[in-house]
Amino acid sequence: MLKIGDFSRLAQVPIKTLRFYDELGLFRPAEVDRFTGYRYYTLDQLPRLNRILALKDLGLALEQITTMMNGEMSAEEMRGRLEAKRREAQQEIEEAQARLMRLDIRLRQIDMENQMPTYEIVTKKVDSQRVLSIRQIAPTMTERDRLIEEVRAALRRQPISVSAPPILLYHHAGYRDVDLDIEVAIPVETARPDAILLSNGRQMSIRMIPALDRVITCLLHGRYEQLGGVYAALNTFLNAHRLHYLGPAREVILRGADDTADPAEYLTEVQYPVGDFAKEMAVDGLALPARWDDAGSDQLPLSRRARTALEFAKLEAVAMRQAEISPTHLLLGLLRDGDGFAGRVLSEFGIGIEHSRLLCTRGESQQSDPLVSAAARQVVVFASAEVHALGHDYVGTEHMLLGLAEQRNTAVMHMLGANGLSVDQIRMAVMNRLNRGED
Repeated sequence: MLKIGDFSRLAQVPIKTLRFYDELGLFRPAEVDRFTGYRYYTLDQLPRLNRILALKDLGLALEQITTMMNGEMSAEEMRGRLEAKRREAQQEIEEAQARLMRLDIRLRQIDMENQMPTYEIVTKKVDSQRVLSIRQIAPTMTERDRLIEEVRAALRRQPISVSAPPILLYHHAGYRDVDLDIEVAIPVETARPDAILLSNGRQMSIRMIPALDRVITCLLHGRYEQLGGVYAALNTFLNAHRLHYLGPAREVILRGADDTADPAEYLTEVQYPVGDFAKEMAVDGLALPARWDDAGSDQLPLSRRARTALEFAKLEAVAMRQAEISPTHLLLGLLRDGDGFAGRVLSEFGIGIEHSRLLCTRGESQQSDPLVSAAARQVVVFASAEVHALGHDYVGTEHMLLGLAEQRNTAVMHMLGANGLSVDQIRMAVMNRLNRGED
């Protein structure tokens, strides 16, 4: 029999720990002197103590170890607990590696600039929000500013209970100074029964902006003209950390024109949703554009680029003074976003938007919200069929292009045929890109 001090030295476990394990009922002495209260241990107890120490080293709580050691946990339960601990350890390693990478990047920035970085990037989560919003394509930055000012003026006329700072969402991919797919969103506390009307019959409506599990953010204290530096810093961080931009980018106006007359005092937070993603991301809850609801694909989410292509098709129809959006306008909508899947396929065959516009018929309509032709609706139906055939879960520009090819509209075939392009070539080009895993 060994006294507690001797056993402590032999096992390399503090006396205080042995006493605590005894109080928990986890590791009791072999004998306790009933007169002095001294604890005595035997060498045969070392294997049990070593098992306790091994389980503790794995990160298990003493209560869990007690249950295991007392035989109150099945092998399956024990395996589940250990697998959970393994996942926790893996996450800690990944977080430590990410922190190490951030330290390396910060050190490189200091070495290159010989000073502290101008912008600080922070990673965080963002909760879902109920917003009163309007989304449209702004052909120029001036039109974007005009839309923002119109929303501000409308809110001054119809005061509502705002719950958080205004948000600008940019649904297009990449930087643009033309054809901006922008949404102006005002967080509100409760759903407003009546919509807020803007000019030309447009209206702001209630929707939920989804929560984001991971966003990288950067603050700008100053004029909006300086936002370019913020976006550059976010893009550098994005590439350095091998993150995927999921979009849409958000600009949260923490302090703006409604709060101060001095632009130097503006405070804006730019948010980039990031994660692991390979395909065009499904749009965040937005329905099909107005007048497309009966096209047959309202149960399938549209990618941001597909949603933008439909908006572009509408703009092309209006610019050509047509009363209806036709398949030719859909083709122009796909071409207008040259960085999209469909735009890249068409560009590969030498099909450009300017030449294609010359082949389109101009009308005399004055409508700002043209109808959707039956033929254009059929294209969306065909695109949905392509989605199901390919086993995808969203409508992207690749599906829209396949839908156009399947619909075989005479005018569209003429525009494509002018470049010597056939339906079979379109399908083959799309499938080849999909098989290569391109987005």
